[in-house]
Amino acid sequence: MPSDHVGAPSERGASPRRGLLFRLSASDRPEQSLDVVESIVQNLRSILNSDLGISPSAPGLGLSLHRCLLDWDSDQPAVLAAIAEQIERFEPRLAEVEVDEAPQGHTARFSVLISAKLDDGRTFRARTDMTASGAASVEQLFTKV
Repeated sequence: MPSDHVGAPSERGASPRRGLLFRLSASDRPEQSLDVVESIVQNLRSILNSDLGISPSAPGLGLSLHRCLLDWDSDQPAVLAAIAEQIERFEPRLAEVEVDEAPQGHTARFSVLISAKLDDGRTFRARTDMTASGAASVEQLFTKV
């Protein structure tokens, strides 16, 4: 990850909406289990909304979100590379990850398109909008064979 996007741990961070214990217990109840793609989308939200240093058990997890916002105009390739590195490192169900600039959403400071391959060969695409406050939204665009 580019050193420009490494920062000191902060107080802010996002916790996943459904944690490990929920996912483990849901495996006994098919009606509550998450679709793999929806699980990936939720994990991407957690990864991209985590500030660097938020997890003592995963010290490399997270971005310096405010540094990404500041550097978007001057060093866009480094920001895109930092996002791709986080996804490759912390979402092992995605391979061949590519992160490119996307047309900016109306409330977004910047937007990116995430493209990758799932283990079963399907193509996964999602759009991420980063707001000026540093919050990232992730929306699945499609998954196809």
